Amino acid sequence: MSILKSSKEGVGKDNKFLGGYISKETVSYLSLFCLSIGVPRSIILREVLDEWANSMKKKHSEEELTSKVIEHSLKAWVKHPKRNMNIHSFCNRLKVELEKRNIESEVIHKIIKKVYEKNTEKGS
Repeated sequence: MSILKSSKEGVGKDNKFLGGYISKETVSYLSLFCLSIGVPRSIILREVLDEWANSMKKKHSEEELTSKVIEHSLKAWVKHPKRNMNIHSFCNRLKVELEKRNIESEVIHKIIKKVYEKNTEKGS
């Protein structure tokens, strides 16, 4: 049992775990800061990331970002075709990769549909 343990506030179906590497110094300071005020690190990180996301949404629409992912996917299909892989298998692998990156299913559907359509238009 931890003496200074804080609650798992924010855990629920509307939240996702996000992990990443951060410098030791930053983690140490963040931990000390949060311990001193009695707030979980996740609360501070969520506030910072929510503020960043709101700022980015004003600059880059979901449609714009989706279009860029479609472009990258089409380039990957042309530049690095895998042996014995047709457009159906490519789209299935792309779908799995997008799911692993926690992209919303509606956005995944749009991306896969466009990639498939663009490749069937070209006759690939």
